[in-house]
Amino acid sequence: MSIYRMLAIARKEFRHISRDLRTLFLVAISPAFLLLTISYIFVLDVQQVNLAVWDLDGSFLSRRYVAALTADGDFRVYTL
Repeated sequence: MSIYRMLAIARKEFRHISRDLRTLFLVAISPAFLLLTISYIFVLDVQQVNLAVWDLDGSFLSRRYVAALTADGDFRVYTL
């Protein structure tokens, strides 16, 4: 496909999107809102998140996984 044909298709799609406000919201505003929300989540300094673990397996690997969760101190794990 040639570059001119792709530009013509992009121009046509942009015209269609700019006519419909719902589509414009979904294409432009929604990703910007999502970006702000996700960046806000990762900026917060999370401390001591309570986490309940019901270890039905009881194997070495599952106990090691729970120990790895508690190693950095961000999670407080309660076993059921």
